[in-house]
Amino acid sequence: MENHLIITCVILGVALVLFLSGRLAADLVALLVVVALGLTGRPDAGRGILGF
Repeated sequence: MENHLIITCVILGVALVLFLSGRLAADLVALLVVVALGLTGRPDAGRGILGF
């Protein structure tokens, strides 16, 4: 697998664990995912905040 795919899958896996465990609020996990994807360059900065 390519590096960006591995990074995305790791972020998704961590988010899934955090969602299911309930240790953090769901909205905080969602924001952390957006920040993590933005910091890794997946997607580019313009698309990272497009939904807001």
